[in-house]
Amino acid sequence: MRYVFGLYLGTVLLAASAHAAGPFDGSWTGEVSSATMGRGAVCPAAVLKATVTDGKMTGHYSDGKYTFTFTGTVQPDGTLTGGLLGSSNPVTGKFTQNQFAASYVSTGCEGKSRQMTMHRG
Repeated sequence: MRYVFGLYLGTVLLAASAHAAGPFDGSWTGEVSSATMGRGAVCPAAVLKATVTDGKMTGHYSDGKYTFTFTGTVQPDGTLTGGLLGSSNPVTGKFTQNQFAASYVSTGCEGKSRQMTMHRG
């Protein structure tokens, strides 16, 4: 009987660890600051909302006029790989505890590098 219980307990613990949350799993919110372009034009600030589940990030970027998808894979060390904003803007960044910092080159803002930040919560 003890053997059966031990086998059952081991199976339950193994299954639980297989579905354990990653260190960066959860809801993240943040922003992209506005940027000044030539002739006084301004790229608007944007709001970021993302969810990380089992190392996969999915979310949205919205500047009030446009909304884009925001996707990527979060490595165990927090590095974002395959980050993509919309269909053509690669994103590089890193998650550290409860913060995320990244950048991308905005094709719609004269090729300016834009900074994005998010926090868990």
